[in-house]
Amino acid sequence: MKKVAIIVPAILFFLIAVAWQPSPVDPRSALDQVQKDYLRNMEYLSQDIQTYYDAATSLTDDAAAIATLQQAHLKARLSYKQIEYLIEYFDAAGAKQVLNGAPLPKTEPKVAELRVIEPKGLQVLDELAFDDAPFGKKDELIYLIKQLQSNYEAMRAYQGKIKITHRHIIEAIRQEIIRISFLGLTGFDTPGSVNALPEALIAWHSTFRAYNYYDPMVHAADPKLSGTVKQLIKDGANYLASNPDFDTFDRATFIKDYANPLYGLLLDVHHTLQIETAAEAGLQPTAVDYEGRSMFSESLFNKDYFSGLTDEYAAERRELGRTLFYDPILSESLKLSCGSCHDPQRAFTDGQRTSLSHAGMPTRRNAPTLINAVYAEKYFLDLREERFETQMNHVVSDHNEFNSDFIEIIDKLAQSEEYMAMINAAYPTYGLSQHAVTNAISHYVASLTGMDSPFDQYLNGEEVAMSESAINGFNIFMGKGACGTCHFAPSYSGIVPPLYMESESEVLGVPATPDTADFVLDPDLGRQANAKPLDEADIYAHSFKTVTVRNIEHTAPYMHNGVYATLEEVMDFYNKGGGIGHGLELDNQTLLGDPLNLTATEIADVISFMKELNDLPSGLAEHPQVELPTFSDPALNNRQINNY
Repeated sequence: MKKVAIIVPAILFFLIAVAWQPSPVDPRSALDQVQKDYLRNMEYLSQDIQTYYDAATSLTDDAAAIATLQQAHLKARLSYKQIEYLIEYFDAAGAKQVLNGAPLPKTEPKVAELRVIEPKGLQVLDELAFDDAPFGKKDELIYLIKQLQSNYEAMRAYQGKIKITHRHIIEAIRQEIIRISFLGLTGFDTPGSVNALPEALIAWHSTFRAYNYYDPMVHAADPKLSGTVKQLIKDGANYLASNPDFDTFDRATFIKDYANPLYGLLLDVHHTLQIETAAEAGLQPTAVDYEGRSMFSESLFNKDYFSGLTDEYAAERRELGRTLFYDPILSESLKLSCGSCHDPQRAFTDGQRTSLSHAGMPTRRNAPTLINAVYAEKYFLDLREERFETQMNHVVSDHNEFNSDFIEIIDKLAQSEEYMAMINAAYPTYGLSQHAVTNAISHYVASLTGMDSPFDQYLNGEEVAMSESAINGFNIFMGKGACGTCHFAPSYSGIVPPLYMESESEVLGVPATPDTADFVLDPDLGRQANAKPLDEADIYAHSFKTVTVRNIEHTAPYMHNGVYATLEEVMDFYNKGGGIGHGLELDNQTLLGDPLNLTATEIADVISFMKELNDLPSGLAEHPQVELPTFSDPALNNRQINNY
């Protein structure tokens, strides 16, 4: 990323000056003030987009004209940040698609034909405006700004009529804290200008200006809560303003001391003001559990949303699933179980470059960890499955894996009195069925979660010793190293904040072998070849799911094909720009092809940080003590756990 030192100080001064005006006490007045601010700031953005368009139409190859264009771009982006917390709260999908989405093409969902949507909006313009030669992009700039203007005015007309409620405001503020922390501070929004910190400051001020209208009511109900929240808001703003350098900004301190505590305290504000929650309003569950107090805890996520499972007979189903998970009875050969490729001693991976088939032969892909695997929109490395529970169908039928079918599996399980007793206890209505098998295993896999690593504890403000190297590594991961723009916190996977409803895949240009002297692209097409029509686009060739780096110390070897044996090799690959940086011609690579220029010390720090994300679920570090049920057919009783 190319860095610039354009902060637009006049705009910053104005926005900061108006951020802390006296607040009304009357709840209705608070709503009116927020609505008034929103409408006024939407008008400002409209004016700034027009100014931006004028600057683009007047653009020449002159340094002054280019500077005028870039200033107009930054001003428009800062104006967008004033309304971001509400405009994205009310229409996240629309804002992402036409206003401020990632500068990558996507296929259009829920249509009958394959249709690639080219990126549009402020992030695309951020790259163009700060290109080495923006004058050469003039026509594209004019077209995209005009498109932005049209799309924004349509959204503005709709959103200007929305009746904002107290619940919307508090929920939007909490959502914006996640967005600032995990998207804004990482530079995700500003791939060309790297103007991330001034934007974060404006978003912070504008968002908490809305809170300020409610503070007298909070103070009347709980003066201590009011005082703590106001001080954190002020201190957080001062910290952002006083530390403007992107590469050296201490994200760990900002998140630990300001953002994360505020995220929890705003929940207290919500309840203190007796504002109804989304659950109380009868709305559908979301991926984020609103009652979670920390951004670095399992409580952030609503596991039931991802898994689709119910709590009915949960303990019995989990125990049945645990037994089935480690039992080779599910495979045709009686040699392979789920645990063969997902060993708890290796954070539910297998240590193989690519997993072994039921015949003991290497398959195509490396086994990813199952810890926190439930937190995803789509499953498998090629994202071919959309439902958590039906993953098992692929494993059962795959000729390299279980090479079986449910008719055969059900026939075998019926021959075990022990299994039948467990199944009838867990599924008294369904009894022995395909659903009982897949659902039970899903219950067990969904229980394999952990987000209480040493670094989680550190960011939650707990008394835990943390090395300077690991803290610096977090800051590089979330900043200069750009790792956090794909491995999003706090899952450190491709599930995208702040809604966590979309799983991303990336084209990295992973080689077939670790031989850097003869760097050849791995032939696996990944997502493009997952048999889903909407993924057959060329943009998804060699694209693979962005998996978590939690517990990464235990999950070697790495990448979809296990090509790298060490984290040092992985970091070297990224540091040099992936496949493009190693000389490949790969037009659809989504990883930035330029070198990151991380030093050996910085690379070591990032690795040190990732090792502090180790968090094996309680009781799973050792080999599972599972007693395999017996069968009436003696031939079925010779199987062993984890044959390979």
